[in-house]
Amino acid sequence: MKKIFLFALFLAVPFLVQAQKLDDVKPGMTKEDLIEIAGNPLHVIFIGIEKSSADSLFSFQYSDTQFVYVLGNKVESVEMNMNQTKLQVDSLINSRD
Repeated sequence: MKKIFLFALFLAVPFLVQAQKLDDVKPGMTKEDLIEIAGNPLHVIFIGIEKSSADSLFSFQYSDTQFVYVLGNKVESVEMNMNQTKLQVDSLINSRD
């Protein structure tokens, strides 16, 4: 039983460390600051506008529930809950219309 617990803890450590790093990411930081603090995301998802535009919106996914939204070159928001993240994205997209 102890070996199973230690193995599960070993698997969980990267996600715990990532969550702690995202606590240090704040809106207004640059995309470069984000990557320096939190590391490379699992996925970068293009959400809207033109990819070459200064107003492009991207989602940097760090886990199943942790996302950072980048508008242009600045962090727009840090979301730790997927449901809140969806509401935030909908709000950002609708405000651009």
